[in-house]
Amino acid sequence: QLYHPVENKKKLNREKTSRILNLDSKNQYLLHFGLVRKYKGLDLLIESMAQLTKTNKNLVLLIVGEFYVNKEKYLKQITRLGLEKNIKIIDEYVEGNMINHWFSIADLVIQPNKISSQSGVTALSIGFEKKIVTTGTGGIGEIINSDNGYICESNVDSMSRTINYALNDKNFNFDKLKELKNKLSWTSFAKKIMTIVNEI
Repeated sequence: QLYHPVENKKKLNREKTSRILNLDSKNQYLLHFGLVRKYKGLDLLIESMAQLTKTNKNLVLLIVGEFYVNKEKYLKQITRLGLEKNIKIIDEYVEGNMINHWFSIADLVIQPNKISSQSGVTALSIGFEKKIVTTGTGGIGEIINSDNGYICESNVDSMSRTINYALNDKNFNFDKLKELKNKLSWTSFAKKIMTIVNEI
């Protein structure tokens, strides 16, 4: 059994990145990255923001990626909850160096998936050594656990509590994340491929 390999990514300077992205570096940023599809649970994350911003006015959710569902539904939800100032949508395909900027500015990467297989977003997050909050469904749960990330239930209360805890957790063990990064590296992936080839 193989996995989605992880590249060794380097975080960019926060001040410089915030200027490029036209963001305030003093805010805290949650990143929801990649194609927006119904099963990815963005509606739960937006609803969670309504609870989180009651105590953290400087928290901003960045929704970065193309919408493959009706965006109007999410826009109406944001307006209903009064979150226009706390949610920024970048409805476009992101590639190249811009990926580095979005992940570098993120304080947390959020994967609120209701279902999932393996995830390239998880691999990117690990590559940048970013803390991940996830429901842990499917292939994501095979990689992220309470030792190297934060697992929440697929509901608003659990998600908002876990995100708040993760934002304020000063004791997170980044060494575990680095160990995972090395374990899932392209070098390790290639070695496993060659082991399989040699066995054939």
